[in-house]
Amino acid sequence: MDCKSVRLSVPSSVPSSVPPVPSSTNSIPIVEPPRDLHVLELFSGIGGMRKALQQSLANNPSYNLSSFTAVESNDICNQCYEHNFALDASVTSKVLRRNIEQLKASDVAGKNVWTMSPPCQPFTKTKGSKELGSLDARSRAFANLMMLLETVPSPPEFIFLENVRPFNSSSVHVAFSDVLISRGYVWTEYLLSPLQFWIPNNRTRFYISARRTRKDGEGCRNEEIVNEPRDPPPKVEEGVYENFVPMCCACPISDFMLSDEVLLELYGDMFESSLVVSKETLSKDWARGLSIVGLDDCVTFCFTSSYGKTYHKSSGSLFSRVTRRGKDVKRVSDMAAEHEGNIRLFAPEELLRIFGFGEEYKYPEGMRLKSRYKLIGQSVNVKVVDYVMRGLFEQIT
Repeated sequence: MDCKSVRLSVPSSVPSSVPPVPSSTNSIPIVEPPRDLHVLELFSGIGGMRKALQQSLANNPSYNLSSFTAVESNDICNQCYEHNFALDASVTSKVLRRNIEQLKASDVAGKNVWTMSPPCQPFTKTKGSKELGSLDARSRAFANLMMLLETVPSPPEFIFLENVRPFNSSSVHVAFSDVLISRGYVWTEYLLSPLQFWIPNNRTRFYISARRTRKDGEGCRNEEIVNEPRDPPPKVEEGVYENFVPMCCACPISDFMLSDEVLLELYGDMFESSLVVSKETLSKDWARGLSIVGLDDCVTFCFTSSYGKTYHKSSGSLFSRVTRRGKDVKRVSDMAAEHEGNIRLFAPEELLRIFGFGEEYKYPEGMRLKSRYKLIGQSVNVKVVDYVMRGLFEQIT
């Protein structure tokens, strides 16, 4: 069901029988106190949704972030989450190590904001994926959430969802839309990439931002999917933005990179063995087809949870330490002989920058490199989520 525009009829003049409202220079405007938000952060991961929500409401006097309850079954995710948010005294925080398939109505009671980024594997179209959708066992947790949303007496006022692009054409999306309609939500859908926000990473994701403003059974979806920001980036040349292509990104990769000196401080003797692509890997026949970028490039491939483990452009780009642009990297039969020691992985700390987590976000000391890549590869882009959330909470209250 799509929302229809409603135009209010405004009289051209005030009837003479209506007395004028007396003016007063001493009138004091009524300031409503901020509303407390109690956030249920489902599939919380390393806290990207929380960070985006905190940023989006930082200057919004209408709301007060009162509490966060993060629900995540992965201990490593929870370790990273608590490392960065446990000392935040501005809100009440709680981390639940829980399988979301087993959540009950009592677990979600009193939470007026739900954020979620359900497993994307049932919907992804990467090589080898089965695209089972609702038949995939990893969809059971989201199915339980839909059941709870449909049956709890007091559903949340706000819902925010992120997933891969194919979620939009899945049967699970249809089922979720039916639930939103049944509980009176009005929602907007988005397809956005970090490239549209000056971030050099091609990672289109599907978003739903919903608010419960109608009676049960009267919910509706705003008709068009939003696939561009409301305000085009001012650095983009006129006429380019309307026909958006990846090269319109204004920020080069250099804005997000750390120097070798900084990385040596972080990784010490492990720098070369951990981040520099080995001679053995570069000797493979398929190495010529890897995505390699330089400091002046402004596009990278989507970084996934298998980055650093699987070498393929579908898992993320590599970085040339000597070439300013990837197009200038020589694609020769023996890549090892030409490029040994000069091609490296993006460091996890650099990926945190690209994903919008900022300088202050840190991995726990001693966390394995493999775990760091997996965590950030499964996360949301904070800057894009921040943008979509602002649209949700800036609506007239």
